[in-house]
Amino acid sequence: MDPIKELEKLLIKDPTTGVAKIAETYKAAVDKHYHGDTAYLSSIGGPCEGSVIPVYEVVGNIYPNLTREQKDEALKQFIQVWDRIRVDQVQRTHTAFINEPLLSADIYIAGRNYWPGIFDGRDSPLLNKLPKNNFEEVKRQVLDEDGDIVPKACSQFIVAYALLRSDFWKNNGNNAEFAEALNPAFLDSTIKGITWIRFGYKTFARDPERSMARIKELMPESQHGKIEKYQKEGGWADYRNF
Repeated sequence: MDPIKELEKLLIKDPTTGVAKIAETYKAAVDKHYHGDTAYLSSIGGPCEGSVIPVYEVVGNIYPNLTREQKDEALKQFIQVWDRIRVDQVQRTHTAFINEPLLSADIYIAGRNYWPGIFDGRDSPLLNKLPKNNFEEVKRQVLDEDGDIVPKACSQFIVAYALLRSDFWKNNGNNAEFAEALNPAFLDSTIKGITWIRFGYKTFARDPERSMARIKELMPESQHGKIEKYQKEGGWADYRNF
């Protein structure tokens, strides 16, 4: 029996029960991958990404459709797992591979220490190797013909977040060009995730006017209307619950 496939079925059939079994499924998946060798697992600081990414993919696929209460339980289940692993290991081999923007955003809000960051050379080697003064080359390396992000070495949300920021590029307007080239559906999800971070994380939440000014400074003007819409809608995690 594949514990991850069983979780996937349960999340679709009964999300409330499913999210409560995330930590249990994670442990079962790791035990299966390492044949229960806890001594070896401890010696390497935690499981490799190949054994755990499928768990994040399964949860990420349904995450936008969960209620806020179900999302909170999913986050608590993940944090329960990560609290037993070195923080740097979580950043490098866990959260750095989470593609779903809203899940990644809520992780930032609920426990920023576990979020991988976007400009740190240790956590985002792909982004640091991209030529920041050559949009066409970045586009060639990062996007396929449908505007989907293709690198597997980093979270698709992290890549999109970085390349939509004006401070990533050396040339003005390249972030707007990237927004035009990115898959529209994923662009919308990414802008929503960025908005959640900017208005949900405890430091940013204290000054919404400043947060709005900063996010508009960073993001392409074409996305400002969406940012205002998603800010009004709310829906992000409440950091005080974690």
